[in-house]
Amino acid sequence: MRSDSRPWLFAAALAAAVAQGCGNYSNDDVAFISAIPHGAALHVAVPALQSQPPVCANGTADTFVQARATGASINAGLDGMLALVDFVRGLDPTVREPDRRVWGPFPDGKHPGVEIEVIMVRRPDAAPGQTRFLYAFEARRAGPFIPILEGTFLGASAENGSGVLEVHFDNSHALAIDNPGDPLGLVDFFYDLASEPRTLSLQLNGDGFGLAAFAYQYAGYADGHALFDFVFSDASATRYFVATKFAASSAGRADVQYRTSAGATGSFVECWDAFACITYATQSNPPVGSLALCTLFP
Repeated sequence: MRSDSRPWLFAAALAAAVAQGCGNYSNDDVAFISAIPHGAALHVAVPALQSQPPVCANGTADTFVQARATGASINAGLDGMLALVDFVRGLDPTVREPDRRVWGPFPDGKHPGVEIEVIMVRRPDAAPGQTRFLYAFEARRAGPFIPILEGTFLGASAENGSGVLEVHFDNSHALAIDNPGDPLGLVDFFYDLASEPRTLSLQLNGDGFGLAAFAYQYAGYADGHALFDFVFSDASATRYFVATKFAASSAGRADVQYRTSAGATGSFVECWDAFACITYATQSNPPVGSLALCTLFP
């Protein structure tokens, strides 16, 4: 997804900022703003490849290359979804109540006839030291507002809490404010930054963001190692279901199950070093490389 996935909302935000000023927050406003997640904090972080040697004796690990590409697509899709929320940080609320804030409604500068409204509610039903927030980004052409993005958050701040984002792409399609490549239906994104490991989950119920429908799962640890489950297809329409494990160096292992377009199934293991060079692979008979080089990733 392009980084300008929601230009209509940025245009509306700019118009609103000019009209009402921005950044004049009370301490309580900051508590609301702090519940809005930052895109970078929610990114899938597949370790970066070390400098590539001239030749890999057993070839380059395709699963590592696909993991990097899939992680980048998820991050781009997430950034597009969070473009709906990032603009709030620079705007003063139009309504302030003890446990409620409202921004708007204001016109969408990109799509004539569309209005935007944002509502955040604070709930005092969380555990001690935590707060629960609910928020909705809504739009309309005529009649009532309908949700484009809804979220919940639990924690002290977005950097160390947990939450859920639900994006209603059917509604953005219905309002004709969608973008090429957007999925249809509801997309759910779950995150937990409050504990070790940091976990992220993207539930795609239909193809979108250049990705196939799947429950993508990521877990990142403070020492740099990570787990990432994803799916991809090749040019022959064989679908690969991949569970990867990475060291901080980017060396790793993939346990793969696959299904061809004709319905045949199978599985294989692929391991690689910090240069993405295959160190062990069972796709051929006999396997290439050494199983001993996979022992760091049992």
